[in-house]
Amino acid sequence: FFYRTWTKYGKDYPIVRMVQYAPPKELNPAEAGVLIDEKADNVDILALLPYWAHNGHITIKRIPQNWGKDDHELTMIKPLPENAGPYEIIVFDGLFSDGNKVKISDLENTFYEYLQSAKTSLKTHLNNMGVYYPVSIKMQIYSMIAAVVLAFLAIFLGIAFESIALGAALGLSSLIGFVFANYMLKKNERGVHLYQQVLGFKMFVK
Repeated sequence: FFYRTWTKYGKDYPIVRMVQYAPPKELNPAEAGVLIDEKADNVDILALLPYWAHNGHITIKRIPQNWGKDDHELTMIKPLPENAGPYEIIVFDGLFSDGNKVKISDLENTFYEYLQSAKTSLKTHLNNMGVYYPVSIKMQIYSMIAAVVLAFLAIFLGIAFESIALGAALGLSSLIGFVFANYMLKKNERGVHLYQQVLGFKMFVK
């Protein structure tokens, strides 16, 4: 069931792999990172720092340390543009909540909350950019729900019928559901075009 759902609603169209010598202008590094693997990771959010520095919003200064790894100081030069994504605003405001300067070492025990919130916002933002078929977004949600229900059934029915085999079978089905749901998003024509550009630029960088 999960496989057939994925082949109908989630399997991406084949792409043409061609080297691109510049990244697509419609995407920033964080959005490009999610488009490549369909996951919002810490590295996607942290890629915004050199991007902001390149655009003149912040400066990044390395602070050498005698012991341990070097620290870095971020200085805000100007605020983000009005068209900045909501996840960008979360990270930017989180970094400079106490002033225009901050050291990376001072963020170790406080910034993770902003980071987690920004990753969720980034994923939602990409879903709203019009790069995926809306039906595939719905089917991803339905597949996740079905996988969760199977997980509960695996525990409940396994105990109720005292059957390890039944619980294991339903548990395996739930695991398969989570795997296919993770790859359920299907890129539309615009998404495929941007994905080819990002992948081509990645080939050039490598």
